[in-house]
Amino acid sequence: MGNVEASMALFFLSLWLLLGACLGCQHPLCQCSDRMAFICQESEVTYVPQDIPRNSTELIFFLTKIRIIPKGAFSGFGEVEKIEISQNDDLETIESDVFSHLPKLYEIRIEKANNLVYIDRNAFQKLPSLRYLLISNTAIRFLPVVNQVYALQKVVLDIQDNINIRKIERNSFLGLSSDRVDM
Repeated sequence: MGNVEASMALFFLSLWLLLGACLGCQHPLCQCSDRMAFICQESEVTYVPQDIPRNSTELIFFLTKIRIIPKGAFSGFGEVEKIEISQNDDLETIESDVFSHLPKLYEIRIEKANNLVYIDRNAFQKLPSLRYLLISNTAIRFLPVVNQVYALQKVVLDIQDNINIRKIERNSFLGLSSDRVDM
């Protein structure tokens, strides 16, 4: 009976771990893909969820009603490689440290956010793997400073269709990459 009990205990432990992994990604409005992407694409999403799995590799916010992405919203996501914020017409503000200290993040896409007027100057910091940053079709008035990114390779900075930009601060791109910057 000892082997049967041990086998049953091992079976239930395995089942518990499997169910725990599956349940870790359940959310009432957002979903996870099998490649560890956390996807919010519902108009009922009005804030960045607090229960995003920490091992997510992609964070996608598409057609949501989020007004503010708060300070440090994505901090602690050591595995995240891509963040996309697209077609969010209610988005007005991205606060400081939103895209900061994310060692594997290589792509950030902020696009079609027609009411986005403010990206904090300290939103982008210490992103050594960053290769592509897109800010497109927003209402920002000042180009965010990206001189604290410190990427270790070439970075493509794609800024387009932001017709309200009135000012680009001196040395805005100086620390973006230790290699080169393509704009």
